[in-house]
Amino acid sequence: DPEDPIRRQCIPRREEHITLPYELSDPLGEELSTAAPRLVHRYADRALLLVTHRCATYCRHCFRRRFTGRKNHALRPAEAAAAAAYIEAHPEIRELIFSGGDPFMLTNASLFALLARFRCADKNLAFRIHSRMPVVLPRRFTVPTLKKLSAFRPLRLVTQFNHARELSAASRQAVHGLLSHGIPVLNQAVLLRGVNDSPETQTALIRGLHEVGIIPYYLFQGDLAPGTSHLRVPLEEGLRLMKHLRAALPASLLPVYALDQPGAGGKVPLGEHSVLDRTACYFLLASQDGKRFTYPVEN
Repeated sequence: DPEDPIRRQCIPRREEHITLPYELSDPLGEELSTAAPRLVHRYADRALLLVTHRCATYCRHCFRRRFTGRKNHALRPAEAAAAAAYIEAHPEIRELIFSGGDPFMLTNASLFALLARFRCADKNLAFRIHSRMPVVLPRRFTVPTLKKLSAFRPLRLVTQFNHARELSAASRQAVHGLLSHGIPVLNQAVLLRGVNDSPETQTALIRGLHEVGIIPYYLFQGDLAPGTSHLRVPLEEGLRLMKHLRAALPASLLPVYALDQPGAGGKVPLGEHSVLDRTACYFLLASQDGKRFTYPVEN
């Protein structure tokens, strides 16, 4: 079924050849915030390290498609050394985020060596690992792996379940293993057309996450990555959806509906208060610090 919500996330479609004028190869402006090779420092108290190009599956809505799958190597020793030196020189960084690619595509030996290296650079550094492995390859989380991983706490894992069907028995077992080893699990879903853009699918997903013990952290409006317009939900529909969810669910279960500003502006929580104006072509939005930016009107 070409419209199956799982298939839509994973299998390429011909619509991906369509690039709209306002789509950007680097929609989050990460290259503008690169402080050292593969190290992005946008927010004062945290930095993000791209540890590998590889993923277990390549999401069709990926905002980092300029990077993922393009090459086939992990963080090189020289790159790790430069990033560690930067962390050591910037004590304001309290948390280091491992992303990519998927950090769990590294071998255990490589992943744990990187964690140890950066913990040595700053013994108080907290870690966050962004990974879809609980969704797409839950058997990656063996008991020996979890025991070694727990030694690097404080550490959180942020994953991406986008549909309740992804909460398989194996995924639930992986999440249970993470939680039982003292590793909190948070979810950053992406609002996707034909996948989770109805109140019913979002309610089922959020309740499913809660039952497993995953914190519904963010629900992201689609980024302006090339070839992803067929998966983006119009912003007006996203705002209406959140209005439904606020009426149907307790506030403690609601994820933050947010947008990454195009071009290195950072995350902006979205609500009716965010929209300052609307023309036929774009929304004028306000960030938390009062800055204004635009986001396209799409059908």
